[in-house]
Amino acid sequence: RRPLRKVLFHCFLRPIFRVFNLYLDPTVLVKKIKERTDVAKELMKETYDVSSVIVTFESEKGQRCALKSLQASKLDIKRQNTEGKPFLFDGVLLDVTRPTEPSSMRYLNVDVSLIKRMIQFAITFAITVGLIALSATVIYSVRRRSGAFWAGILTTTFNIIIPFIVNLLLIIETHQSEDDRQRSLYIKVTLFRWVNTAIATKFVVPFTNTLGAERYDLIGAINGILVAEIWIGPILGLLDIMGNISKHYYAPRATVKEQMFLCFTGTYYNLADKYTDMTKLVFVCYYYCSLNPSLFFLGAIALAVRYCSDRFCLLRIWSDRPNIGTQVAEFSRKYFLSFAIVAGIVVASYDWALFNFDRVCNGETSFESGSYTVKIFDKDQNKDEEDRVREETIFVNSENSNAVRVCNSDRCCQNIGLTFPPVPRFVETEEFSWMSDGQKLVSGCFGWFGLAVLVIFLLTVFGNTVYVFIKSLVTANYDDSKQGKDQNIDFSNLEYIDAYIPLIREPSLAFPLITCDIDEIPLKYLGFEIPIDERMDDYNVLFDIQHEDMRRSSKMRASMLSMKGLDVISQHSQYEFSSKQETHPLFDIVKHWPFGGN
Repeated sequence: RRPLRKVLFHCFLRPIFRVFNLYLDPTVLVKKIKERTDVAKELMKETYDVSSVIVTFESEKGQRCALKSLQASKLDIKRQNTEGKPFLFDGVLLDVTRPTEPSSMRYLNVDVSLIKRMIQFAITFAITVGLIALSATVIYSVRRRSGAFWAGILTTTFNIIIPFIVNLLLIIETHQSEDDRQRSLYIKVTLFRWVNTAIATKFVVPFTNTLGAERYDLIGAINGILVAEIWIGPILGLLDIMGNISKHYYAPRATVKEQMFLCFTGTYYNLADKYTDMTKLVFVCYYYCSLNPSLFFLGAIALAVRYCSDRFCLLRIWSDRPNIGTQVAEFSRKYFLSFAIVAGIVVASYDWALFNFDRVCNGETSFESGSYTVKIFDKDQNKDEEDRVREETIFVNSENSNAVRVCNSDRCCQNIGLTFPPVPRFVETEEFSWMSDGQKLVSGCFGWFGLAVLVIFLLTVFGNTVYVFIKSLVTANYDDSKQGKDQNIDFSNLEYIDAYIPLIREPSLAFPLITCDIDEIPLKYLGFEIPIDERMDDYNVLFDIQHEDMRRSSKMRASMLSMKGLDVISQHSQYEFSSKQETHPLFDIVKHWPFGGN
């Protein structure tokens, strides 16, 4: 008798998984493999244009010289304007650029058009905006029912969960490199965390609850969020619950060696997720610095704890990730970190203008001295509406009291909306005036300073980006100053370096799959090491589709142990040399010309 869990799985879950070609029967898999093989053989008869050509130079100087000589404006490339261009390829003006790192390439997506990628990004971005609205609604409901502390815990929980949800959304998108994928992930997760942690919290808290030390006030909510950020994320990362379950429960029960390898690959992580963690803390501290300057100390503690825990996880827990260069770091520093500072200055100018956050302005009153019955509303939102209202009797002495004004039929005091800059001349009127002379001076200086900082930010960051783009349309725009100094180290002298060898990285496989003929390619350029008891050809999909045009129709039986001391597969004694050349290759083409060779 089969266990109940297996019966339930086969009856309810397996039919759903079969729609996505998961958990198929062996007979169905064999049938599908045969069908795909026949389709691939038919596709061999077609002629395809090359999507991209990647050239690796022996020296960095040679690479920079080629990039500088072959540069042309985008309009010239589009129109194939070859006038005055001495370096052409078969009379064609090439579009040449510096590629991303080899391990960052996503070879299955190099031919996807820009329009298609933009549409996919727009769809996932719209879904992310919907998730932001949903999370803000849930947090607001929890805050009203259970208080700011549990709302802070829920906010941190959402911040931890959102990278996994956005990762699922990225299945819709196609990216040509891991850099682009991480940047797309970074934009969505950062937007969610900024709005969820800082912006939404300020909007869901009533205006008159901005100041105060009660648990339902704004400052208490932000303190709760930062305290939760200090310990929840790092503790969960160090515990590595799923990683320990994988190593200590699933690994001993693995039925094949490949399954056991997967259990010890380490916990998956995204570099973009770590950058959003940092920018989120910085953004919250700057966003509320004028209301509570002590947040800078809490933020510093949170960043220090995150640094220590992430460093330990990087060395002991997390899996290896592709080398993606500095694009995500530069993107974060240029746009998001700088915008966090600008947003902090602009929001601080509003906070200075709206102080005391009490909806009370200077005004006139027609009340006479005497006793009055008034309704008092409790600020505690956890109470029911009826319990929050109580009546009390007060005595008013109009001769010794200051007259105030709260609302009229159209507007309330300190209700300035999005008026910018929030300086006294724009936000105050004769009817609604609440600032003291000192507050007017500080608010005016802060408001105009915030406007100046915002304009400078837009001109220097986005204006410069637009300028560089327009310049690239009409002139060659190659600048090697950002690449640093030439290290004068040749490619062939590096012992550990990856080459642009097309690979397919599948999460369900412990090692990548090779999609090209590597018989003449040094094995040290693969970018990963195959176990010594495994065969090299078992990881090459070249032999999965047998056809007459193949250079080598059978796999070598030799393991990697027998390749010790050999640079390339063709040097092995079991290698069957063939002078046959594929006229219609199914997969990518990689050629290697050793330095100093022919």
